[in-house]
Amino acid sequence: MMLIVMGSSSVISSMGLEKENRTLETLLTLPVGRSQIIISKIVGSAIAGIVMGAIYMVGFASYFNSITGPAGGLGDMGFTLNVLDYLLIALSLFAALLAALCASIILGTFASSYRSAQTLTYPMIGLAMLAMLVTMMLDFSSLSFPLQTMVFLIPFSHPMIAMKELMVGNYLLVLAGIGYLVVITAILVVIATRIFTTDRVVLGMSIKSRKNNRVTA
Repeated sequence: MMLIVMGSSSVISSMGLEKENRTLETLLTLPVGRSQIIISKIVGSAIAGIVMGAIYMVGFASYFNSITGPAGGLGDMGFTLNVLDYLLIALSLFAALLAALCASIILGTFASSYRSAQTLTYPMIGLAMLAMLVTMMLDFSSLSFPLQTMVFLIPFSHPMIAMKELMVGNYLLVLAGIGYLVVITAILVVIATRIFTTDRVVLGMSIKSRKNNRVTA
């Protein structure tokens, strides 16, 4: 969850700084498609996320092996993870991170400065913390159907769900979660692209209005 929170915060904060320093306005005037700008922002943040995710997976694998290896550990009860399981966890984590980055770009478009951008990180942090607490304290399979639906719809819950479900061999739920994350990410990319085509939403006022204000001044 820390990866998602840190990644989201960095994206929203960077967009707030771009607006505060007026560099976003310059970027939008370049002969580059808005979708390319969004994809570039996502890819740049995702690369950092991959590095952090790789470090996390190494630490997680080391920790999990330490509690399953000794006699009387979880390994004796059949709760083990193989290479495929680790790959699925990594894929779920990366897909959740991409969804978070796309959502952060959308939220970042409404930031007018770095300070206001910090406020916009609260929804992402709240959802991430809620997903973490629910999946840590409760078993997903024991929840009622409405609660299962609510937890499943939170993109950030799937990496935590995957860790538990793979230990009991429930691959279907994990794969369904990854598929859901892919669909959500695609939808968020489309929404972000459409928002970026509207200068009034991205900059607070259109570029034309800004030029008129400068001429008047």
